Amino acid sequence: MLLHLHIPRTGGKSVVKWFRQLLSLRDAVYSFKNYQAFWDAFLGRGERHYDFEKIKLITGHFYYGIDEYFIPSAEYVVVLRDPVERVKSLIRYIRKNSTHRLHELFSKASNINYIYRNIHHSPQMSNGQVRQLCSYDLTGLIRLRSHHAETAMNRVIADNVHVFTTDDLDRVFSPSEEKSRMSGISHENGAEQDELCSWLNSETSDAIIRENNELDMRLYDFAKKNRCTDASTLLRYLVE
Repeated sequence: MLLHLHIPRTGGKSVVKWFRQLLSLRDAVYSFKNYQAFWDAFLGRGERHYDFEKIKLITGHFYYGIDEYFIPSAEYVVVLRDPVERVKSLIRYIRKNSTHRLHELFSKASNINYIYRNIHHSPQMSNGQVRQLCSYDLTGLIRLRSHHAETAMNRVIADNVHVFTTDDLDRVFSPSEEKSRMSGISHENGAEQDELCSWLNSETSDAIIRENNELDMRLYDFAKKNRCTDASTLLRYLVE
């Protein structure tokens, strides 16, 4: 079983599309909506029945650690993104989507400082990749320190973790022999257009984002040197 720990704005939809093309077993993918729904499904209390012995992939915005509830062969797939680009993408995504809980707040922003003055509304804006690997979104905006980055780095090089960066997606998830049938898959996190958000494309914004994502920068640089580079290592978890 593979556990796709989907960090927001890291090409997750493209990854899942790739997995779904490889899976022939019906209902082989479980999409993690929230912890209550997961536990209801896992314990058989939900409206829909899920046979977790047949599920090949669990995907969603969960935290590192749920592997302990599954068979020993359950392994993680983690995709990381350049922290500055990820935060910019997240801000644009929220501003573009009127149903997002932070849409109204972020639509009022006229500079990056406004975003970070309201950072308590979204821990993902501050070292969100380290937070998700360390399960620290659960405690809100607790200040992360160097040892949290070290924990995250140790986790992405663990034997049960396959780590990629978004720069790897085209090369790793679309090997040349599969280009034809993979042609329908594209990145979901392209540069979203927002004419009222031009202030985000500035050196000042980049500097402030880096300042608030120092640990994510360390994690990302570390992952680029220690990532998985062969998608075939994942296939044995997906075949029936």
